Amino acid sequence: KKETKNSLSCSVFKTPLNTSILYASVSLDSTDEENPRRIPIIVYKCIQYLKKYGLKKEGIFRVNGNERRIQASVKSFDEPPYLGPDTFENLSVYDIAGLLKLYIRSLPDSLFPNEIYLPLLRYYNSYEGENDRIKILQLFLMMLPRNYLILLEYLFDLFNLVTKFSEYNQMNSSNLAKVFAPNLLKPMNTEPTLKDYEITTSIVKFIIDHDSEFHI
Repeated sequence: KKETKNSLSCSVFKTPLNTSILYASVSLDSTDEENPRRIPIIVYKCIQYLKKYGLKKEGIFRVNGNERRIQASVKSFDEPPYLGPDTFENLSVYDIAGLLKLYIRSLPDSLFPNEIYLPLLRYYNSYEGENDRIKILQLFLMMLPRNYLILLEYLFDLFNLVTKFSEYNQMNSSNLAKVFAPNLLKPMNTEPTLKDYEITTSIVKFIIDHDSEFHI
């Protein structure tokens, strides 16, 4: 996995994905790929840790981590070389899960961009059949910027994996969707209605449950 960095005065949190990926990312493909898939290194490090240590932790993503430790980690990712702490040994699983949630929440534009928010909700909600909803979501995902789509796929792979251990962690797709939907699907300059929240939660739950249908 090849990391990239430079000496510019930049940040990772509260920074557009397409900007931070230029100096704080990791490749998911071999270096000889012409256009390798890249994701933020903070996401890569958090998810690798959670896959190794967090899958059986009860309430993962629901239980809050320690705010002081999370903010210290934010600072280390926001300063050159943007690689974060050398080790997560002083952090708990809940701290790492909280760090990942905070990164997603801090993105200036949600990973499902604002301009597709209303059309996506309207079309998804107008169909109830499983195959119809798969096709609708596949169509909308094809509209996303490449880096957004790559990151979403990486995140939903984790969410789907977490549900496979729900016997231990008590986090099924419905619970995960309630946590992440408000940060993945946000309307522009307004608060979502209760109806919108119900639809966005349904969308995120559906993608988690049918994760394999939405791979690039």
